[in-house]
Amino acid sequence: MRVWREYYCYMSVEDTTVGRHIRRLLELNAAGLTVERLRSLINKGGNPAGKEDIIATLQELHKEGFASVGRDRKWRARHAVELRRNAGINRHGNGATDDPLGLGTRLEALPVTAAEGPAGGSEASLPEGDLNADTTLLTKLLPYYQEALRAGDEPRQNALPTEKHGVTFALLRPYGSWWPTRESGSTLRIARSVLPAELEESIAKRGGRKLLLGYPNVAVGQRGQDESPFLRPVGLQRCGFRFTDDHLELYLPPAQPGINQDWLRGARHYNWTPERLQSWLYWEDAEDRVEADDEIGAPDFVDFHRFSQRLASAMRRQIRSALDPTVLDGHLDGNPVPGIYNVMTLIADAEGPYTRGATGEYNRLLKLEPNDFEGTALGALFGARPMTFERLPLIHPLELSETQLAASRGALEGPLTVITGPPGTGKSQIIASIMVSAAAAGKSVLFASRNHKALDAVQERLDDVTGETPLLTRASSQESGGGFSFAQAVTALQTSGAAGEQRAAWRAYDQLREIDERRWVLLHEWQALARASDRVARALDEIETIQRKLREERAAAGQEALSSVVAAGTDGAKLSRRQRRPFWSRIVSLPVDWLRKCLDVVIARLGFAGAPEIGHGRRIRDLEKNLDKAGVELERAETDVKERRRALESESETPVELTQQVTRKSVEYVPRLAERLRSVSQAEREELTAIAGDQQISGGRSSELSETAMSAVLAHMPLWAVTTLSASSRIPLHAGVFDYVIFDEASQVDIASALPLLYRAKAAVVVGDPNQLTMISKIPAHEEQQLLKRWNLLREGIGRYAQSVTDFFAFANSAGVARQFLLTEHFRCHPEIADYINEAFYGRKLTALTDVTRLRIPAHGDAGLNWTDVQGPVKKRGDGRSGGSAASEREATAILEEVRRLIEGGYKGTIGVVTFFRYQAEIINRELGKAFSGDQMKRHNLRVFTTTRFQGDERDVILFSLCLSRDMPPGARYFIQQERRLLNVSVSRARAVCHVFGDHGYAKTSGIPHIEKLARKTERNEQRGPGRYDDAFDSIWERRLYDALVENGLNPIPQYPSGGRFLDLALIDDTRKPSVYLDIEVDGVAYHQDYDGQHLSSDLWRDHQLRGLGWKVLRFWVYELREDMEGCVERINAEYRA
Repeated sequence: MRVWREYYCYMSVEDTTVGRHIRRLLELNAAGLTVERLRSLINKGGNPAGKEDIIATLQELHKEGFASVGRDRKWRARHAVELRRNAGINRHGNGATDDPLGLGTRLEALPVTAAEGPAGGSEASLPEGDLNADTTLLTKLLPYYQEALRAGDEPRQNALPTEKHGVTFALLRPYGSWWPTRESGSTLRIARSVLPAELEESIAKRGGRKLLLGYPNVAVGQRGQDESPFLRPVGLQRCGFRFTDDHLELYLPPAQPGINQDWLRGARHYNWTPERLQSWLYWEDAEDRVEADDEIGAPDFVDFHRFSQRLASAMRRQIRSALDPTVLDGHLDGNPVPGIYNVMTLIADAEGPYTRGATGEYNRLLKLEPNDFEGTALGALFGARPMTFERLPLIHPLELSETQLAASRGALEGPLTVITGPPGTGKSQIIASIMVSAAAAGKSVLFASRNHKALDAVQERLDDVTGETPLLTRASSQESGGGFSFAQAVTALQTSGAAGEQRAAWRAYDQLREIDERRWVLLHEWQALARASDRVARALDEIETIQRKLREERAAAGQEALSSVVAAGTDGAKLSRRQRRPFWSRIVSLPVDWLRKCLDVVIARLGFAGAPEIGHGRRIRDLEKNLDKAGVELERAETDVKERRRALESESETPVELTQQVTRKSVEYVPRLAERLRSVSQAEREELTAIAGDQQISGGRSSELSETAMSAVLAHMPLWAVTTLSASSRIPLHAGVFDYVIFDEASQVDIASALPLLYRAKAAVVVGDPNQLTMISKIPAHEEQQLLKRWNLLREGIGRYAQSVTDFFAFANSAGVARQFLLTEHFRCHPEIADYINEAFYGRKLTALTDVTRLRIPAHGDAGLNWTDVQGPVKKRGDGRSGGSAASEREATAILEEVRRLIEGGYKGTIGVVTFFRYQAEIINRELGKAFSGDQMKRHNLRVFTTTRFQGDERDVILFSLCLSRDMPPGARYFIQQERRLLNVSVSRARAVCHVFGDHGYAKTSGIPHIEKLARKTERNEQRGPGRYDDAFDSIWERRLYDALVENGLNPIPQYPSGGRFLDLALIDDTRKPSVYLDIEVDGVAYHQDYDGQHLSSDLWRDHQLRGLGWKVLRFWVYELREDMEGCVERINAEYRA
């Protein structure tokens, strides 16, 4: 518009012929104009001109030497071309020397001087001493996290059209060793006098964002008549920049170049796989490295010089000019022969869209003062005063176990809740319940995860209970590649149904709230009973300990007193050995209590009455006093238990029954809730219409929607889901605009990506599992150190905050304000599979409650863990240019045969194949594709995965190719040894069967603990049979009850396994119809050893589950057994015989 206004004013006083119009327009626009743009501008002036006339005029102007056309098909005034030619490049051109028609263009490099060291530093600092987690520290960490996001973003640059040289990129030509090393960075200086004006403008517009340096560069020829050639960098490095009066200074941090992912994807054109080529460029011993999906650890430090040497050895046929970064080429033909050239590029467009959005949010956070974070989850994480949270009813249309219930309740109470969810413990059920409860109470939730799979799992849970009206809004979608924005939400709500009758929905909510309140009152009473039971157990334990010590002291005192008696009344030397032996034999065989009384009399008569008081006597007296005190405490505790028991037995409902009521009524209520939320009143419709109009007039993006507008949307669409990578472009950044933010798979989330999301919410719920896959940092250790040094953060204690070291789950879990919950009930895997992961990874804290009757077990095969012994070499790829990793052809063949056996045997369940290595996955996938049709594979959902791509998924049968043998690549073995979490993920994907294929003998002696344990487990399971139990008693009272039952002709089984638990005593009679299953529990004999301290009342849920499995449960307290053992036995006998 500026060009046209100037020209319009000129036309009012000048000749208006077409030639003069074109002359003036080209003089006003040095960047050039296309024929179409010239025609548009001329026609706007009221002097229509045809395209043919304009072209004919341009040809005449070209002949006159006034104008020329470039490869971008833009016409420019001749003086602009001459200025660009001067010195190869100058302030008004694009760095290309042209012939009159733009043919034979040559790109000239800008001269550059290089120096060691940074081009300036940060003024941010921290006082010396400890790093205290407060908002002052947060403000110092924010710029570091912003830089870390940029450093961790994989560099990519798809194409640099030669016509954009001097506009968005330029060739550079520093001399000597200009690149950074591991220890120090470098600075490049470019005189502003030679810097193209348009490139300078492009750089200036980047603000605080970084530029890219690319070396070497691949030239790609014209792909069509209308397309110009372009360059594509191979190696890329980010660099900071600043303008001085005379120079543009580029700062290259001490880091190695990254590889351009856009170029790497095309490596197959050069007979390389991307993974193998990347290993070749970065690792000294590339043949022993595993592939990118399987990789652990950091590569060697490779500077630009080593990088170019390795590239030249890998791509000899593609090299067009010798690669030597110390002597770069000074120019490049505008239409070069395709290949790799020894040229460097400076690129203005450096960041990907996700990083650009996230770092842009940090620009806003950096402007905040420490107290601005109060009232947000981010502030609470760093010690700021949190919000006060009202207690919300817990509404769950999905069944919740005991620990799920406790964790869901705790999460609603804020400000920071950390939930550890091992495989199969129902994390998505918890998240869905928290979200429904929040929405019902008028609260909003932002649900975030690194990947879409976690979002899909929760959405499926919610969609199953909401009916046709969804509750969850997906701001980012994997299927469409887009999502639903807040601006779209404003438009959608304007056409929502009118607010109708909502009293029924509110009445249902009030009923749920009343049931929930009763549930928690009763649960607190049951918790009080559990605490009283603990008092009984502690008192009994103390009494047993004192009685044992008393027996020991009395025995020791008796022996000492007897020695005194013999010494005083008998000349021991005169007695023969034959005479003394019967006397001692008779004495020590007497009862201890009777002996003690006799000794007291003898000691008194012989004058030794004071002696025991000095030693054993004093200790005996003290123990007797303590025994009396323990007896009083036991009596009080048992009285408390009796009273609380009577009160609870008078209640008509238990907390478990009330929880079932909440689930049933929630299923009916949630569809009503969804309909209520989408109902819009007339006043709200007017407000939304005004918001939409204001948004269009201002031209604002959805991510810039005002806080008021967001609140209007959240009132009707309170639940949003987004990936952490796309949040910046989908969800506006406002302090505490959401009530809750929930992170799933939080161990895969980095700290820097999480902080802006925490700022958007008042409270946070962090869900994850440190024993499964964690984030993969793209920041090498040396670069992390340099970042911390730059911001004066490299000191003791910084590891907790380090972007490349600590994942977000670990960071949140270590916060003092966090409430931790551990989900201990496992519902996915067969008990044998669950038992292995429980023992190997979770310290036996899990309880397997899987309903085995619902598992789809193959007709001809064992459920649980199985192992097929496959011996043979594990090899790396034979051709070094075709990829890395490891594979076992014999394992692949054995798995193919097992899949064939399952499918041909009529198995109806789903099948998955998992392996650590991509090479093995490729081999198996290829063979399965040959052996089975697409329909067969689809029917069984038959897929082959590497472990890193399988988390969050599951199958009925998992076939696990271990690829471990004595003869295998050292790098692959080291990977298996170090990364134990991958084994946890691999095994726990199986519901009914986990079938391992590998060298069983070597696995048992491999020296890798988690592999050896797996091999031993399958070996034990080969001998499994019915009736397995551990014959042990938890207390003397269980033993006494057992003996009493046996005396009455019954056959109780101690510690009988059922439903993932061990029963104290079990009576079973399978000969009767129906069968009799009687569980006998003894209470008040052991402490409640809750691993996370959050169990509500384990016995309630335990008994509920056992009754569901057909057991009848009888409970007896110790005081009942002590006071009336005979009556307890009669009661058991009556129940068993009934």
